[in-house]
Amino acid sequence: MIFLMIQSALEEDQMQNLPNLLITLAVGALGGAVFSKLKIPGGALIGAMVAVVLFRSFQATGEVMPSWLKFSVQVMLGVMVGYMFKPQMVGHLSQLILPVIISSLALVVTGVLVTAIFHKLGIMDTPTAYMATSPGAMTAMVGLASDTKANLPVVLAFHFFRLFTVMATAPLLLKFLKWSLGR
Repeated sequence: MIFLMIQSALEEDQMQNLPNLLITLAVGALGGAVFSKLKIPGGALIGAMVAVVLFRSFQATGEVMPSWLKFSVQVMLGVMVGYMFKPQMVGHLSQLILPVIISSLALVVTGVLVTAIFHKLGIMDTPTAYMATSPGAMTAMVGLASDTKANLPVVLAFHFFRLFTVMATAPLLLKFLKWSLGR
């Protein structure tokens, strides 16, 4: 894999951007470390993202992420998600199959309906609307969005805002639900 990454970088003539890429990676690592140290949920991801967004907002460059890096990150995310699998999960999932299916279908249908509304109102194109309004881990959805020609900053903004909204409201909503539902 490393050989393919190097070969791809050389073919794409992206070695000239290597110093800026390395600085950007360092900025992201620092932001991730700070947010993790502050014990912010998803701190490594969110901190890296915030730090790089701030860093890039002061640059006049229009550089895009090299395809070899995007590929490598997507592979690592896939490995990370796959590595979380445990055989016991099959047993737990089989007990919850109906709620999982109902919840998943409700979320997908909601995403499709909101996509149709956004598209019909001319708010955004279909790939961007669907990737932005679909549920899923921010890292996975942004990675997938980059392959669908969706507008990545818009998708990222939607998922970023959703994540913070859920994190900010979850404690209060859980208290309310426990009080109202009796559990």
